[in-house]
Amino acid sequence: MMLGVVAEIRLAEALVVVDVQVAFVCGAGAVPAAAPLTEAIVGLVTKARAVGAVVVHLQNDGPAGEVDEPGTPGWELYLPVHEGADEVVIGKTGDDGFDDTDLGGLLHRRGVRRLAICGVMSEMCVSATARAALRLGFGVVLPHDAHATYDIPAAPDISDVVPAAVASRVAEWALGDGIDIVARAAAVDFVAPDTSPGEGRRVGDADLLTSARTACKLQSLGRFAMSDTTCHMSISLDGFAAGPDQSRDNPLGKRGREVHSWHIGDPRANDADKIAAEWLMRPRGAYVMGRNMYGPIRGDWDEEWTGWWGAEPPYHAPVFVLTHYEHDPIEMEGGTTFHFVTAGFDAAYAAAREVAGDKGVDIAGGASTVRQALIAGVIDELTLDIAPVLLGSGERIFDGVESFGFEPVEVLHSPLTTHIRYRRAG
Repeated sequence: MMLGVVAEIRLAEALVVVDVQVAFVCGAGAVPAAAPLTEAIVGLVTKARAVGAVVVHLQNDGPAGEVDEPGTPGWELYLPVHEGADEVVIGKTGDDGFDDTDLGGLLHRRGVRRLAICGVMSEMCVSATARAALRLGFGVVLPHDAHATYDIPAAPDISDVVPAAVASRVAEWALGDGIDIVARAAAVDFVAPDTSPGEGRRVGDADLLTSARTACKLQSLGRFAMSDTTCHMSISLDGFAAGPDQSRDNPLGKRGREVHSWHIGDPRANDADKIAAEWLMRPRGAYVMGRNMYGPIRGDWDEEWTGWWGAEPPYHAPVFVLTHYEHDPIEMEGGTTFHFVTAGFDAAYAAAREVAGDKGVDIAGGASTVRQALIAGVIDELTLDIAPVLLGSGERIFDGVESFGFEPVEVLHSPLTTHIRYRRAG
C-alpha cells in the first residue's frame, strides 16, 4: 500500500500531546507556523476532554542550559492541564515517550487500543513515540496539521536547507504503512476507552462506529492483528523454557535465568532486546497459563497464593489458569483476575476467547500449556527468544508437537538471544 494522507474521519481513545512546551511554540524560538499548529492541537484536546478520552501531555526534561531545562519558562507546558483520572502529565528525557516512562502502562490500564499523536518535533519525539506505539500494538493516527518541526539547516558538504514543512512530511512517510495519517486534526474524533471486562470492545467495533456516526477502517499494524492468538517464549538452544528443579526459590529452574537474561537486567541487552520486550508486554484481552506458571503450589490449594507478580500483575486482563483443583477467582489490582479452570486447555482457551473478543488471547506459558496450544493449532503468532545456552533438561515446549506450521517474518538479535517472530503459514 502506498502511504498517503486520507481525509476520512478517524477515531481514537487517547490523545498523546508531545512536547508542546513554551520554548517550542512561543516567541522567537517557536517552530514555523506555530499558531495554526497550536490551534489544531487545542481542537484535539478539547474534543478528547469532551468525551472522556485519555489525554497525556508528554513534557521533555532537557539538559542543563537548554531551552527546555526543567524549571525554566521554556520548559513549561503551553496548554493548561486538567489533571485527573483522564488527563495526566508524563515527564521524559528522550525522544521516545514510552521509554522509561509509564505511558504504555497508563494506556494499557485504561484499556486504550488506538491513540492520536500530535506535537513537536515531527522527525524526533513525535516519530519516536509513534514508532514505539506501533511496536507495542497500538493503532496510531497522526494528524498532518498537528505536528511540526524546524527547518533542517545545511551541514558541512550539504548546502541544502530542508524546509520545516518538508521535514514533517518526510517524517510521516518514514513511519510506513502501519500508521494512519489524516490531513486535518478536525478529521480525528474521540471516544472514551472501554475498560469493562468481557465485552471485547475496541475502537472500530460496530457500536462505536454507530455512536460516532462515521466509518473508521482500522489499518493493519504490519505486526499482528489485535484478534490474533499470540505466544512469546524464551527457550534454550535445546528447546527448554525453564531448567530442571523449579521451586519457589528458583522458579525458572537451574540455570533458567540464563535463558531469560535478555529481559531481566543483563547489562549486555541492546535495542533488539528492548523491542522484543515491547512485543512481550503488548496488551492483550485475556491470557491462558498453566498452574506451574502461576505458582509453585502442587496438589490441593493448601495455602494462599496470588502469583509471582505482587499486588498488580502485568496482565491487566483476565487470566485463565489450568489446574486440576478448583479455586475461586482471585481479583488483583490493575484489572487482572485469575480464573481457575479444571476442564482442560480447550475450555480455558474458549473462555479466554469469549472474554477477549477482538483484543486477542495470549498463551502465557509455561511449557506444557504452550505445547497444548501448539497441538491444538490455535496460535497465530509465535515469538521465540532463543538463547545461546544448552540446559540439557527441564521443560521443553515442542515435545509431542508433530508439525510446526509457521514461517519467520522478523528476526532481531543481541549477544543474549535471537528473537524470531513467526506467523502461521498461509
